[in-house]
Amino acid sequence: MMNMLKYSTATLGMAVVFGLAGCVQTSENTEIKRAAATDSVTLKVDTVHVAQGRISEEDVFNATVQAKVKNNISALAGGRLKQLYVKVGDRVTAGQVIAKLDDSQLNQLSVQMKKAKTDFERLSELYKIGGIAQTQWEGARDAYDIADTQYRNMLQNTVLRSPVSGIVTAKNYDDGDVTSPQLPIAVVEQINPVKLEINVSEKYFSKLKKKMPVKVTVEALDNREFEGYVSLIHPTVDPMSHTVTAEIEISNRDGVIRPGMYAYAQINFGSYDAVLAPESAIMKQIGAGQRYVFIVENNALKYREVELGILQGNFCEIKKGLQPGDVLVSGNKAGLTDGMKVQIK
Repeated sequence: MMNMLKYSTATLGMAVVFGLAGCVQTSENTEIKRAAATDSVTLKVDTVHVAQGRISEEDVFNATVQAKVKNNISALAGGRLKQLYVKVGDRVTAGQVIAKLDDSQLNQLSVQMKKAKTDFERLSELYKIGGIAQTQWEGARDAYDIADTQYRNMLQNTVLRSPVSGIVTAKNYDDGDVTSPQLPIAVVEQINPVKLEINVSEKYFSKLKKKMPVKVTVEALDNREFEGYVSLIHPTVDPMSHTVTAEIEISNRDGVIRPGMYAYAQINFGSYDAVLAPESAIMKQIGAGQRYVFIVENNALKYREVELGILQGNFCEIKKGLQPGDVLVSGNKAGLTDGMKVQIK
């Protein structure tokens, strides 16, 4: 489907006919002779044309799917697990009870809170008619506030609810176990939406924007494509890797995308005008690695070194060495030399 190596790609933004297109070819000769040909037979060659086109900068990033939110459901303090109401794989809604711990202490605090409330209400009536001093009324009010706070805190530590809608992805205790705050009782992950975290080269930093559309391909789902967008861009660039972290959010209404799946994110960073040539006309010199072409001018060949930019399919961006309108030899180039007389087929 696509190369797993991350590299910059490009697409044509206008229709340009180049004739014959193929793969980059490697010269069988280790050196190029730049002497005029003396052969009396004129060689016929296939040609393609250099043209002005529009390139869009795209890059593909590898990432692992993550839940949008991951919640560890645990008590503030340890206690005996009275009942766990869910199992791994269950879907839960925000506010749903996940587990209940031993409530004996909660019941004691409930009795104390109710007594403090009754005392405060009784003394409030007396205070209204001047039956007690203000300090006595304030003391009853404060006692009720403290008892109520203690009860509510213990309630939160006894009846544990999920803060988000999602799926239970782990449980670490069974009924009757003594729990610890360090190990969650259960884990709930929000999987609609899901997200990717990608590291983007700093060269794209000024072009990377929130809400930019992203095409996401999930390998485990037969390379199914999903639409996402840039939801967050971290404010700093990593000085070691020279990349910036960005988060991609993907809608997952049907729940088929799961955390841990491998995915590719393709982002288009914009477009610009460029000189374009088919790869079929470009050769690589063995050893030096220099790219070069043969230009056909006045029925003769001219050797020309070129500097390549972005690659896509059968086309290359030419940063240096060619101009729109140049005619290049394509196809078989064995035996070609600078200055050789040729005839265009």
